[in-house]
Amino acid sequence: MTIQLPPSRKEIFFFRNPTTDHYIVLDGLTLDSQSVVHSNALVYYPGVHHLRFTNGEVRNSYYDPIYISSAHHIETLRSRVHDWSHE
Repeated sequence: MTIQLPPSRKEIFFFRNPTTDHYIVLDGLTLDSQSVVHSNALVYYPGVHHLRFTNGEVRNSYYDPIYISSAHHIETLRSRVHDWSHE
């Protein structure tokens, strides 16, 4: 299943709530940011934990395809991450 960046958004998935954003598995997804300016595909903020992205693909992000800030136990397994335009 391919999920594209929604209109007027800068990220496809944004995990930022430490109370609810934990023990989540995203399996078999293709995340396409469509090279939208200032976009990321997956964003993990402080306090979120035990999140897994597996058997998928992350592509066409403007900034980091996967951005992690002080989150822990984050896994990306058996996935392709490619084609971002800025570091």
